[in-house]
Amino acid sequence: MAPGVQIKPPFQLTDPQQFQSSTVSLSYTTSFLWSKAQDACFVGNRIYSIFPLGLLVLDSGSLNEQSVVNRLYEPSGYGGGIVARNNRAYWAAGNSGLRTVDVTTVDSPSIVSVVDSLSADGYLEAVFFTSDSTHLVTAASFPFWGYVDFWSLANPDAPEHVASIFLPGWPVGLDIDSSRLFVTYQTDYGYSGLGMFDISDPADPHFVSGLPEGNYTANGVDADGAYVYLALGYSGLNVLALDSNQSLVPTAGYVPGGWVEDVVKLGSTGYVFIYGGIYGGGMHTIDLSDPGAPVLLDTFAWSRTPASISESLGRMLLVDGYYDGIRLVDISDAASPELLSHFKTPGFTQSVALSDSLVIVASYPGSFRVADISDPETPRVIVGLDSLGTSYSADFSAPFLYVASGYDGITVVDLSDTAMPQVVSTLDSPGRAFDLQVSGEHLYVADADEGLQVYSLAQPANPQWLAGLNLNAHAIRVVVRDSLAYVGTGELYIVNVSDPSEPALLGHYAPSGEFANGAVEIYLRGTYCFLPGNYGDGVDVLDVSDPSQPQFVAGYGGFGRIAGFALWGDFAFVASDTYDPSAFVMHVVNTYNVRQPVFLDSLALGGKSGALLALSADHLLVSHDGGGQSIYEVTAFILRGDANGDGRITAADIVYLVNFVFKSGPAPSPQSAEGDANCDGSISAADIIYLVNYVFKGGPAPACQQR
Repeated sequence: MAPGVQIKPPFQLTDPQQFQSSTVSLSYTTSFLWSKAQDACFVGNRIYSIFPLGLLVLDSGSLNEQSVVNRLYEPSGYGGGIVARNNRAYWAAGNSGLRTVDVTTVDSPSIVSVVDSLSADGYLEAVFFTSDSTHLVTAASFPFWGYVDFWSLANPDAPEHVASIFLPGWPVGLDIDSSRLFVTYQTDYGYSGLGMFDISDPADPHFVSGLPEGNYTANGVDADGAYVYLALGYSGLNVLALDSNQSLVPTAGYVPGGWVEDVVKLGSTGYVFIYGGIYGGGMHTIDLSDPGAPVLLDTFAWSRTPASISESLGRMLLVDGYYDGIRLVDISDAASPELLSHFKTPGFTQSVALSDSLVIVASYPGSFRVADISDPETPRVIVGLDSLGTSYSADFSAPFLYVASGYDGITVVDLSDTAMPQVVSTLDSPGRAFDLQVSGEHLYVADADEGLQVYSLAQPANPQWLAGLNLNAHAIRVVVRDSLAYVGTGELYIVNVSDPSEPALLGHYAPSGEFANGAVEIYLRGTYCFLPGNYGDGVDVLDVSDPSQPQFVAGYGGFGRIAGFALWGDFAFVASDTYDPSAFVMHVVNTYNVRQPVFLDSLALGGKSGALLALSADHLLVSHDGGGQSIYEVTAFILRGDANGDGRITAADIVYLVNFVFKSGPAPSPQSAEGDANCDGSISAADIIYLVNYVFKGGPAPACQQR
């Protein structure tokens, strides 16, 4: 077996909007299909909603995928909160700190300052104004405890930290009523507590009373004068009264028969909304004009529990916090709320595929988006479908979309009218359809324990089973090129499909685990096959010029767990997990010489990556797992003077040129221009002298010219 290469990236992470090394650059172009909304607030006639990828400005008139007015790409990971007042919005952005946003021009927000998190381990999850708007209050989670922090707004563009409250668990619910702060928390050993603090002087908050820590679940909290409303999970809603000693006394309760996640009291109406449902959501409107006798008035159902709620001028925003988006609800008649509109976001990204200028994004649970990226700067979502059940991957052959739906088999969707996609047929595959690809007049399916299945597309709307090949392995991925099907199972199987009715096993490769441990994904370039490890930290590279005997030629390691991979010309982009939940790291590697790869640099991007996809000769798609899709423009450069093509200019390049000019050695690679150090259009002894001056005498560096 050929020796491998441990790349060991230095993790000098670069600005995600502009990355450049000596031989390749990435420049952020745009992003779309944002998902997993975290929080939202009203700003004039707009809605500001934060996502793992940044801030969306939405038209509050009607929420849908066409409501996006603007986007501010500022990756920050999961969690966080946002509030706005007096032309400023304050955004608690996880471990990316506290951001101040200028909203003077409501459609074009801009960040004016960022205050770093107080600790590298801290995670800002919520932000509120004090009652007089002179201070901000933020809640931060740590591995086993939490803090509530106070920030002076004496300078609205630069919040200044003035005080902290330590919590023995993670902060869960927070509410401010006049000069009192109420905070619920949960510990790592399953207990909860509620604290009430006097914050009349935010620079000197102090504990007043609360509920003792115990074996109950304290979620959201809302206080209103003499009463405190507490969401207690399966124990329902608890109403607490404040006695003359400022102690909290249980007064009444209401158990709706499900999980209660949060509670919001609507001013003086006497109505309170409670929210719940782990396996299904809902909102209950309760009359608490007599706090000792709650009365249920109405129930409003949806698919999941909202993560946050914002209320203004008779309207309420329900933010899912998972993958169901944002709902705008009319509460002008608080006794009977009415859904006005719904901004439905995609789910957890399962796969992305490219068909001509269309990007197909399959998401969990069961949603599809098809975007036209013929103009990469303005991708247009042309198809949205949210009712297919489980969806693992898809491929498109006009006008039909073929969907691998796991145990539900294969779904065929007619996209002739993109405004009204129609499911035209479903077929039950023998196993569990994980992946599929259309090639010619046939459909190839990676069907889990049933191996590779082949269907005829003689009737494209109604595929007919043709043949199957049991590989005695769990088939998860299939890539078809020419007359060969490459099937990923954790190992690689190469199948001859020159006669699709009689697929025959041709070759097999099992990773040793040194680099690609559990290889499922498959990427082909010329006679090479790249196998990123799903459980390891590296990539196996195979020579498949003889498909009956795939040969290991190189292994790359040291990335960390690989989450995404893409080939773009001579370059490999490798996305790997990090311990930082707000970002994944994308490494750039020059693989022109597959046996001697050259690590170039690393790039930090928000959200975790589920896939990378080379869209074209100059664009790369980054799929943020649970966040959305971003497009980067990619430009490769000639590094003048890098005669041996290793991405660096050293004495080795001088030796290489001496061999070429005087001893008939090999030409500079991968392009002869890389040996033209002085940029005079030829390679001669003058280039050797130029490099000697640069490497040993501090002379001018060779020029870097765009390819």
